[in-house]
Order: sequence, then C-alpha cells, then structure tokens
Amino acid sequence: MKETILPEDRIVVNKLIYGPVLPRSPFEIPWINIFYYIYSSSFEKYEYISWKYKRLNGFSKIKHQDIVVFRLSEKSIETFIKRCVALPGDTIQIINSQVYINGNKQIYPNSIKYKYRIFTSDQCNLEEALCKSGLLHSNQFYAPTSNECYIFATDNELMLIQAYITVDSVNRVCETKEVGLQFSGDSDLEWSIDFFGPIVIPQKGLEIPLTRTNYLLYKDILKHNEGILIEYQNNTCKIDGGTVTEYAFRNDYFFVLGDNRYHSEDSRYFGMIPEKLIIGRTKRVLFSKSNDQFQWKHLLRKLE
Repeated sequence: MKETILPEDRIVVNKLIYGPVLPRSPFEIPWINIFYYIYSSSFEKYEYISWKYKRLNGFSKIKHQDIVVFRLSEKSIETFIKRCVALPGDTIQIINSQVYINGNKQIYPNSIKYKYRIFTSDQCNLEEALCKSGLLHSNQFYAPTSNECYIFATDNELMLIQAYITVDSVNRVCETKEVGLQFSGDSDLEWSIDFFGPIVIPQKGLEIPLTRTNYLLYKDILKHNEGILIEYQNNTCKIDGGTVTEYAFRNDYFFVLGDNRYHSEDSRYFGMIPEKLIIGRTKRVLFSKSNDQFQWKHLLRKLE
C-alpha cells in the first residue's frame, strides 16, 4: 500500500463499521485466550474448538475503494491491508494496468503507482534528479542500460522527475506475463497483473454454470472457502462425487488491490476474500515513528 500507508505507520482500524465478528473459539476471546495460550495441550486443540461464523449488524456495508484489514484464513493471525476495488456481483477487468468495474474505468487517488520506462541521454543527471526528489529507492528504480531506466511512481512523482530533468521519452509499461497469479495455473488463462479478467466476483446466491473456464476461475474458492470437493473430469464437473452443471455460492467475496500495484500481493495472487475474513476498515493513521523519530506530518493523517 506504499505510498498510501508507509512503514512504521500505526493505523486506526474500525472493527464495528461492518459489524463485529463474534469469537469463533476461546482463543479469540480477550483475556480468556491467555489461559489457552499458556497451556500447550489446549493450544493444540485450536482447530477443533470453534463455533459457526456470525457477524453482527454494522453501520455500513463495504464500499468501493474502502481500505480494509483482513486475514487470508480463519486460522491465520497475520493481518493484511489493501484497497477494496470490487464488490460481490461486480465484474472486474484490468486492461493496460487500468481497472474497470462493470465496464466502467475506475479513478483512484494519486497514491497509485505505475511502472514507467524513461529514456534519457544523461543517466547520471537522472539519478541525481531522483535523489533530489527523494524518489531513488531500490524497489522503485533500476537501469538496465546507460540511457534507459524503469521507475515505479505515482503520477505526481513522475511530474516531479520531469521537472528536474529533460527526458527523451516516458512510457507506461504493462506486464503481459506473470508467474504466481491465482488464476494463471492453466494455459487457457493467459492473464497478468496488467491484463486481468474479466471475472465476476462471487455473491451469495449467485449461480454459475460449471464450465471448464468457471472451474478454473473458482475451484480454489469452492475448495477453501465454500468447503466443496470439486474436480473436473471428462468435460464435466463433479462435486462430492456427483455430476453437476451449476453452482450457487454460499458467501459474499471481495477483490482487493494494493496501491503499489507492482509490489503488492493481492487478489491477483491469493484470490478473492470472503466477507468472514474482513476485520474492519481504516481511514486514518494514528501516528508514525520512523528511524526512531516521531513523524509529525503523519499524525492523524487521513487516508484517501
């Protein structure tokens, strides 16, 4: 999420806005869980002691562009923070690094980073300009040749670079191939982080035909989140051993992206997030302490 959220930022998470999730085991109840963690024999029973998922009513529904905090699994204690770009029932597609929801191009804050290729006749001057502008970071810049470089920058950062130096040309670069995407495990789906979809985000009650393409797109959701044992054999789908042609989803799902699109593991990689794994929403940084110094400019900073 850099530059929207920076390292060492401490954020405020509203766990009530979407409705609080009731504890699913004693390990999730404050104070009581301390006793369970003390005794290793009890901790070993973590996955067996659980109750059904239940979320109370909240003050708001999850909306487009909300910055949400979530987990990747019910047993994980690690949390992630990303921007929600697609809701249940939406169709998302990424074309030339631009996000489209239901066919409409989306406009995002200036914190979104894109990849650019810059040609210049003075490589030293370019690096000096990047240093002056504070943009020379190891994960933002690399130069394969003496007159060519690649940079990951927001639109505002790119304007700063161009103000310092004269460049021959600047072009946005899009990735056409990618290894590790959630939906790239078969040759039928030649997707990348910049050319992705279209794919419909599952919605509770949404019924889909179980074609080969839909099997490839949703098999992981069905297995890991819907609890369905599904396989594709002889041009037909089988669920729990029986042949089926359609399936209705039991849960709502959301598609999330990081603002630092080229250095972000998000729904393009780990898939869509079920509602039960979303903890809450954040809209403000509480404070930040970087390099052992209090960052006053980040105090109560609003997140767009």
